[in-house]
Amino acid sequence: MTALGATGETNPSHRTWARGGLAIAATVIALLVSAAVIAVQGRSRAALETSRMAADARAIANELSAVEWRATAGATSGEAARAQAKRLSVALRSTVRAIPGTVAGSDAMRESATAYTAAIADQLTALAANDPERALAIDESRVDPAFAVLHGALDDVGAAAAIKAEETGRFGDLATMVMLVIAALLIAVLYRILDRARRAAFLAYHDPLTGLPNRALLSAELDAALESGAGIPETRTAAVFLDLDDFKTLNDSLGHHAGDELLSIVAKRIRHCARDTDVVARFGGDEFVVMLRDVRSDDVVRQFCVRATEAIGQPVVIAGRTLMPRASIGYALTDDETHDAADLLRNADLAMYAGKHEHKGTTTAFAPEMHRRLIEQLELEDELRDALERDEISVHYQPLVNLTDGRIVSTEALARWNHPRLGLVPPNTFIPMAERTGLIHSIGEWVLNAACRQTAQWHIDHPNDEPLCVSVNVSALQLLDPQLVDRVRAALDTSGLDANYLTLEITESVVAEGNAAVIAQLDQLDHIGVKLAVDDFGTGYSSLSTLHQFPISILKIDKCFVDHVPDQQERLTLLTSIVDLGRSLGLQTVAEGVEGADQVTALQELGCSQAQGYHFARPLTSETIAHLLDGSHLPLESTRVADRDGAAAPPA
Repeated sequence: MTALGATGETNPSHRTWARGGLAIAATVIALLVSAAVIAVQGRSRAALETSRMAADARAIANELSAVEWRATAGATSGEAARAQAKRLSVALRSTVRAIPGTVAGSDAMRESATAYTAAIADQLTALAANDPERALAIDESRVDPAFAVLHGALDDVGAAAAIKAEETGRFGDLATMVMLVIAALLIAVLYRILDRARRAAFLAYHDPLTGLPNRALLSAELDAALESGAGIPETRTAAVFLDLDDFKTLNDSLGHHAGDELLSIVAKRIRHCARDTDVVARFGGDEFVVMLRDVRSDDVVRQFCVRATEAIGQPVVIAGRTLMPRASIGYALTDDETHDAADLLRNADLAMYAGKHEHKGTTTAFAPEMHRRLIEQLELEDELRDALERDEISVHYQPLVNLTDGRIVSTEALARWNHPRLGLVPPNTFIPMAERTGLIHSIGEWVLNAACRQTAQWHIDHPNDEPLCVSVNVSALQLLDPQLVDRVRAALDTSGLDANYLTLEITESVVAEGNAAVIAQLDQLDHIGVKLAVDDFGTGYSSLSTLHQFPISILKIDKCFVDHVPDQQERLTLLTSIVDLGRSLGLQTVAEGVEGADQVTALQELGCSQAQGYHFARPLTSETIAHLLDGSHLPLESTRVADRDGAAAPPA
């Protein structure tokens, strides 16, 4: 062997050992890598399993939330919901306990799961006890926050598991993590959807301002109570209708925020007066309805109404002002004629409005004749719609007398309805009907045209006398009609009456409101020469500053200031103040409701220029007025002239 051979070749035994060592090393490395891969895969599987359990916990929590909002919305009974919730609560706590304690956030997750299930249990217990107000409070103060904390803890656990899965470095693990993140996002979206659905279900049957049941839920509860109590004589259900008096005035003066605050306070006061088994609902606006279950006698309802009246009437400070709320209350109990919730609510509503019409702040029980009167009123309203076409509406005229010499200087045109069956229907009956139905516009326009034509005819028939004026009442609704000025112009043009001889009378409430659109209308009427008078002055709330905004020429003093004058010094003082006010403002004063010669004397001494009333004449037909005009004047002593149905003849 050469030297090269001795030194350049490796020993075969060495190569064998080397190959063996490499094989062993590769095997060890392979085993180590395999072990590492297995370990990593094990951690990945454990992380994925943890994520799966977190997802299971989320699903159970969402299902538990669905049970709770279905119960809150009334779709599931309280006891059934509690059974479902108990089963799901056990499953949720079992699932979160199975998640390894080594995972970050596991302790917080278990605590939040316990808090959430406990809050759900308390809320469903409140619902089962028929206490929706407490259930709503628990929902807002405990359930929603606990649900959010639980989801946050589950998200933390999922995130920790995702990090461990990412440490494997495998694409599958990364893909799994991405899927877990997507799943977490989807669950979050699902939670938001379920949460909104739960709230929407609640708001569908509850008033958002007060949290009380709304009209839909009240009607359902009433129908259920009536159905369950059918055929059981001693079991009756009552509906109590409560309407806040003068609430619109509060809203207009202090704003809607103050109105909402008062409604919330009143809602709580009414709820505290009711029993746990009763239902207190906000019916709409400033109206509340209370359903009293298992009423044994009328006294039970009366006692509740007394408690509610006292509670509502307690002083309350809103927007820096102390208010004394007051409600008009009407109630009705089920009887043989009550077939459903609508009947019971209608009866209670009728009772409330009947009492409010007589005197605000009263409690009134329903009586069958109220329904009968309502039917008659509706029938009368229907007949009023065709009264003009049937020529049943006429105009009577009440003279306005100059207190110096007794001359008739003007007349007030007053609508009369001669009903074919009922006879003469009083104006205080059919005029409010006309305003409610909108017929006041057509009736008012007809009266205006008739009064202008008749007055123009009197001017023609008595050319040597001082031309007679005529005044026509205009309602607040007519003043809001943008066509009013055009209608007045048309009446004047058609009749040929000069605008200076037409006076339009408005109520003091219109002056008190100071509506800009109304002021603009009256300015236009004043511009064309029509005079404006404030009717029934002194009974409203107009101030001098408001009065100055209107182009007023005449103050018609309300009858209440003329009554008992001059016997009562207080009335005389008030009357003196109004006459002096008119004089200082350059306004003509007309006393209404004069019924005695002593009143005439007192008015003359005060300097009141004109008067009208039964002392001189009742509202008369146009024919009777024509006879009076021929006589030139009405005596100022106690001589009265009857209308066409009366017996008295016109004076000579």
